[in-house]
Amino acid sequence: MFGNIRRKLNDVISEGLNISENISTNYLKPSTSPIFESSKADFGIPSDVNLSAGCELLAKNEETWYLLHKNNEKNAYATEVLDKSIASIKGRTEKLQVDLNDMSSCLATIPAILEDLKVCNEMIMNVGLLCRSLETKIVEFEDVTEEIELQQRQLDHKFQMSLYKQKKMAQLEEVRTRLARQYADNVSQYEAELKKIQRERQAVFQDAFQHDLELYKQQGMIPKVDHAKKNPLEPELSLEEITLDDTDSKNQLEDFLKD
Repeated sequence: MFGNIRRKLNDVISEGLNISENISTNYLKPSTSPIFESSKADFGIPSDVNLSAGCELLAKNEETWYLLHKNNEKNAYATEVLDKSIASIKGRTEKLQVDLNDMSSCLATIPAILEDLKVCNEMIMNVGLLCRSLETKIVEFEDVTEEIELQQRQLDHKFQMSLYKQKKMAQLEEVRTRLARQYADNVSQYEAELKKIQRERQAVFQDAFQHDLELYKQQGMIPKVDHAKKNPLEPELSLEEITLDDTDSKNQLEDFLKD
C-alpha cells in the first residue's frame, strides 16, 4: 500500500516539473516586440523605463503558486486516498483484532470443551453399558414371555382336553346308560324266554311224572327212558332243578315217597 503512495507522489512531482518547464518557456521570455516599444512612446512613458521589470519575479511567483496549488490538490487527493487506505487498513485491522479475540476466546474454551468431551465420552460409555444391560433384559423378557405363552398354551390345551374329556365322559355315560338299558332289556327278555321255556319243560316233566306215576301204580314199575332218542340240543335237568307248581302233584309225590 505504501508503495502505491510513493508511486503516486513520484507522478505528482514529475507532473509539477513538466508544468514548470512549460511556464518558463511561455512566460519568462523578455518581450522585444517593436509594437510594445512604440506603445511606450504613445503613453508618454520614458524609454529608459523597463515595463517588463518584475515580470520574471511575478512569473516565478505565479509558477510557484501554480505548483503549490497543483501539489496541494494532488496532496489532498493523495491524502484522501491515503485516508481511505488507512480507514480500510483500520477496518481490516479491527476485524482481524476481533477475529483474533474470538480465536483467543475459542482457544481459551478448549480445556472446557475437552473436559466436556471427556464427560460426554463417559456418558456414552455408560449409555453403552445401559444398552447392553437393556438388551440382556429384553432377551430375558422375551424368554419369560415365551415361557408364559407356552404355559398359557399348555393351560389352554389342558382346558380343551378337560372339555374334550367331559364331552367324551358324557358320551360314554350316555352309551353306558344306553347299553345298561339295552342289557337290562335283553336280560329281561332272556329271563322271560327262559321262564317260558322252564314253564314249558315243567309242564312236560309234570305230565311225564304223572304218566309214570300212574304206570307205577298200575304195573308196579317205571318204564325206562330211552336217552338215545333225546334231543341233544335240550339241556339235561337234575332233580333239584325240577319244581312242581301243582299242589296236587306235590301231595302225590309226598304220598308216594311215604309208601
